[in-house]
Amino acid sequence: MRLGHDHARVRVPATSANLGPGFDALGLALALHDDLDVRALGSPNVVVEVTGEGAGEVPLGEDHLVVRALRLALDHVGAPQTGLHLTCVNRIPHGRGLGSSAAAAVGGVMLARALLAEPEALDDDAVLAIANALEGHPDNAAPAILGGATIAWLEPDAAARQMGFAMAFGILLASLVVSSVLVPAVTALVGRAAWWPSVTRRSREEAATAA
Repeated sequence: MRLGHDHARVRVPATSANLGPGFDALGLALALHDDLDVRALGSPNVVVEVTGEGAGEVPLGEDHLVVRALRLALDHVGAPQTGLHLTCVNRIPHGRGLGSSAAAAVGGVMLARALLAEPEALDDDAVLAIANALEGHPDNAAPAILGGATIAWLEPDAAARQMGFAMAFGILLASLVVSSVLVPAVTALVGRAAWWPSVTRRSREEAATAA
């Protein structure tokens, strides 16, 4: 596998995987993005420039997560390594549950794909597998790759799997209908005591005490 380009640019979204009953499985891409730009260098040097979130805090060399992801992706397809000039414009807050690490890992693999002469060698499943190996959150990585709403999981062989918008939306919609429509409706029909006996018992005890 050879490199076909010496410059690539990608935009990667923030994500949320804290979606009620779909916690750590359902994911959603958000309208907040990091912009990553890389140029292959004729020397082995690695230069990383970061503005915005994480500036002055994240590593500025081979240890930068985007660089690590890019290198791992190139190794995955047998492409040659190269010096890099990476520019990151970060808008996704770090440590706030918005998938900044997943965005960095996915972004690095996407940059590698854009540099390849045959980008199809890194399909979406390969991008997810590499990002998950680095960052460990397929629920965040999947919507960062596919956009929209996704569902992702780890199988017994530790392989990450992802599903796109249609199935994820159906599962999310079903869970929301159950939690926001069916449960309140059934509760109203059968009465509070059937669902919260401890609360009802405590209320009765308080009433008896007051009397």
